[in-house]
Amino acid sequence: MIKPIESQKDDGIDDDTSEYQWCLHCERAYKRGEHRLIDGLMMCPYKGCDGDTVMDGWSWPSVRENHPDYPEVPEKGKTYPLYS
Repeated sequence: MIKPIESQKDDGIDDDTSEYQWCLHCERAYKRGEHRLIDGLMMCPYKGCDGDTVMDGWSWPSVRENHPDYPEVPEKGKTYPLYS
């Protein structure tokens, strides 16, 4: 009998519990639910960014785990580098 593979939680990807998401492509945060709809895909709300909110939107608290100096409420439009 073949058993289905159990999915593993990826701590980097958005966990659907925080009010804010962070984009892996442009390194800016935005409120959950904000997006640009392009060809049926929910893309990062920032103009010029090609990140999508599903694969590239990380939970803001997970980003802050490695950067406790980042604010609890991110500033709109400000970049928050993952590696600095």
